Amino acid sequence: MSSDTDTTEKKALIAVTAFIVAFLALFVLKINGFFDFTHRFGIREISATLDQDNVMLMIDGDTETIWADATFISDTVAEPGDSITITFDKKRDVSGVEFTGTTPDRLGFMYATSDEPDAWQDIDVSVGADGRYDFSSPVETDRIRIEAAEGGKEYKWRVAELSVLD
Repeated sequence: MSSDTDTTEKKALIAVTAFIVAFLALFVLKINGFFDFTHRFGIREISATLDQDNVMLMIDGDTETIWADATFISDTVAEPGDSITITFDKKRDVSGVEFTGTTPDRLGFMYATSDEPDAWQDIDVSVGADGRYDFSSPVETDRIRIEAAEGGKEYKWRVAELSVLD
């Protein structure tokens, strides 16, 4: 009977060990971003100065989920200077950005690279139809910032989906 108990204890110990190893492996993958929406688009991180908790809704592939949507408490309002920052996995050529949703009347676009992270440079943009913003020439970058421009008023900025154009 003692050998049955020893075998059962060994099996339990192996199962617990396997569970811990699997959990640690999945945890390491998760904290490195392998289960985030971002990596489907070559994006390492996306952040915003407003509605930070829901910023991933812009790239979740579902037009029914909306970033910065009004809540039951109040309307989410963007002010000049509010921004969205997209950091890519690596440098890439970007030729524009397209929004599905409502954007402020005036947006400013800037880019920087990890080589000079604080050296933001303005991007000349032409506004297309239906939330499309084409850059006058593609930029090679690993970070883009989109900012609500000065205009002296508050803006509604609700994004169902954001696409980076290569």
